[in-house]
Amino acid sequence: MKFSPRFLGSSLLLVSLIAAGQSIQSKPIAKALAPNPEVVTSLEKMTPRGTWEEVTMPATLDLADRATLAINGLIGDVDPKNFYGVYQGFYFNRNPPAIDRGHTGNVKDDALYGLTLTPRNVRTLPMLRVMSGSTFGLEIERGMMRELMGQIGPSGEMVYPKSFSGAAGGLNYPERDGMMAFAILNWHARDGNPLWLDWLHLLANGLKKNVILKEDRAYFPIQSAIDSDGQWHDIAGGATARIPYHTPEEPLSDQQGTEGSAKQDQLRPMSTLVRDYELNGDKQSLELAKKLGRERDLAVYFYKCLAN
Repeated sequence: MKFSPRFLGSSLLLVSLIAAGQSIQSKPIAKALAPNPEVVTSLEKMTPRGTWEEVTMPATLDLADRATLAINGLIGDVDPKNFYGVYQGFYFNRNPPAIDRGHTGNVKDDALYGLTLTPRNVRTLPMLRVMSGSTFGLEIERGMMRELMGQIGPSGEMVYPKSFSGAAGGLNYPERDGMMAFAILNWHARDGNPLWLDWLHLLANGLKKNVILKEDRAYFPIQSAIDSDGQWHDIAGGATARIPYHTPEEPLSDQQGTEGSAKQDQLRPMSTLVRDYELNGDKQSLELAKKLGRERDLAVYFYKCLAN
């Protein structure tokens, strides 16, 4: 079986290849979006295709078996009763095993991880299924993707459910939108359905709506989410981090905030915009990606601290 997805990161070089203009506007979606996620989440299309062969191999790890184990992990850490959220960690050194309470102190309130990790699971599962041929947990995988797609509104903003009791409930976290784009591209690589590219374009338009422009560059606040009134909220305790970050200020160092990686919040949205240009032809997406690239390339991102 063969799987050849084109990863988002490989497209970042395009940002430096084409000159940018000044205006940032969203182009209309070329085709009507599917009325609901069921149109593009077919179990038949999700099922791995290929043939089995038994061969004698050297005494090395069986990668197919390892992929099967990984599928078990990425299906087993999901809570279908809590928006298909993903739990970050588990304790197996006690009986019975227990879920790590995360940074919020409550297993159901882990806003930074829970629903932020779900796009990573649905991004990775198609590749693991091609490696292994496993169909374990297909229904849960489809449920995860449908839940996530249901959180994308007409504006392209991907909003945590309002009833989600963590810090991000009812908010849009742009970095998560970028991770969702990675997942959509891998699902598109799996079945070739062109409707996936419309969903990619929708997410790109949502990113254009909330980006902060400054001089010749643009940025997204670190580990922060925006509400329907345009106000940014710290969802990860960045203000109390070792190197504090106060949203929505422009980062002064890559090490600011809870995770100490300001570039991360720029790179996934930037990759989404580059792929939207590459696959949907939206020049405004490339223009904004270049502005995010200028932010990423600021010298301050590559030093631990600044004078003053």
